[in-house]
Amino acid sequence: MPTMKMKIIALRGEINSGKTRTLNKLIKKIIPLSSNLHRCPTDTDYDNEKVDRWVVLEYEGRTIAIITAGDGEKVLEKNFNEIQDYNKQIDLYICPTHSREGTIHYVENMFGKKFVLWVRKLDIWRPVEDLEDSRVDLLQNEYNERQAFDLLNIINIFC
Repeated sequence: MPTMKMKIIALRGEINSGKTRTLNKLIKKIIPLSSNLHRCPTDTDYDNEKVDRWVVLEYEGRTIAIITAGDGEKVLEKNFNEIQDYNKQIDLYICPTHSREGTIHYVENMFGKKFVLWVRKLDIWRPVEDLEDSRVDLLQNEYNERQAFDLLNIINIFC
């Protein structure tokens, strides 16, 4: 039985779980391996992992679009529309979704449930009332880095 290629990888997680930072780390891992890169027209500080952006790049013979903003359905829709206006055939999309139903339904309705590979965002958190702790920040950064590497493996194996 032939394997079905995924059309979208959706990184699903809570608000402030590190989806944007993880996807920005993924972008940084793919860029050196990419033959062509097109950035969001409003992207001014590429190294800032907190900035929401989208990129379209060529990787391993596929055109991949990565969107880092996705805590709201309207935000996802805006970014997908901008990429569609770019007029490039996209083989694989990677985007974040919130754990609430709006973004999940948007992705499933846009691509069809059988073409979505859901990946749960790994995260470490602390209650808001706790003081800043650099050790927790380091752990969060390590989790984001590790999950970006895992996403790259998912792209290589399943897509």
